[in-house]
Amino acid sequence: MTIDSYILNQRFQDSSPSGQQMYTINWRCVSDIALDPLNDAAMKSIRDATCLEPLSPLPGVTHSVTGFLTTLRLRQYTITPVVGGEQKIFDVQGVYSSEYGWANISGAGGSDKLVLPVTIEMEANERTVNVWRVASSPSAFALPPLAIYGKSYDIGGTKVDEAGKPIEIRVPTMDVRVSMLVDTHKNTLGVVYDKINTIQGRWNSDTFLWWSASEVFCTSANAAPVRDEIYRVSFNIRWDYWKDCVQIPEMDNDGGVLGDGSGKAKNVFWSGPARGTVAFATIWSLSADSTLAAQMAKEGTWLTYP
Repeated sequence: MTIDSYILNQRFQDSSPSGQQMYTINWRCVSDIALDPLNDAAMKSIRDATCLEPLSPLPGVTHSVTGFLTTLRLRQYTITPVVGGEQKIFDVQGVYSSEYGWANISGAGGSDKLVLPVTIEMEANERTVNVWRVASSPSAFALPPLAIYGKSYDIGGTKVDEAGKPIEIRVPTMDVRVSMLVDTHKNTLGVVYDKINTIQGRWNSDTFLWWSASEVFCTSANAAPVRDEIYRVSFNIRWDYWKDCVQIPEMDNDGGVLGDGSGKAKNVFWSGPARGTVAFATIWSLSADSTLAAQMAKEGTWLTYP
């Protein structure tokens, strides 16, 4: 059996990083014998003479993330018998696409780069806490070092309890979800796991997005499949007005609040989980270009690069 094939036409589609690059090739195949469209081996022989198997790169192209067309992979193909072709003539269409987008940053002094989308979601919230002291700002309290949260020294501030009974207030928080598409052909799920395991539950030791060191911590993270080799990895980052602390009063031997003799709690302490610190910026290495990924997350676009 001999199958000859040639390209009828091809079409390229480009888009911004939130869209998709796509390349479509149409082949005409001519066999020297009739091929049954319901026979697996016959259809495979036509596929092998044209687009090859799914996830193959463009014909004649080696897959990489350095070129304009090299990130494309075959996602879908169709084989259609030509009417009147006596099952010897078939049209094949292969659709190649990629989640990578082309960031044209040369005008801003950088080199044009291929990048996977990076997105940010924000939600302002608050948590309700019992307090014995208040202050005009966090800096008006005595805040303990982040690494030794637990029972701290007296926090200071203005006494607001009534005979040791606290009042309720709401403490502002901000949750930011950083999501990236990750190419597991470049960074395997083992690499993704290591990144998640490294920063989950820790404070940032570096400048990260709009925050200085030790201002935010990672509450959780997850990885979920998008398609084929592409996964979406998300990190949930929280800023807390009181750095995730609660107040606890000093107790007497009977478990009651120790008073100061004037109807207020004598001493009040911060209590919070002990968290380590780590450089959050290491997550950007999951992207094709760390600098570009950090820029897109911070500014919402690569147009302001660098």
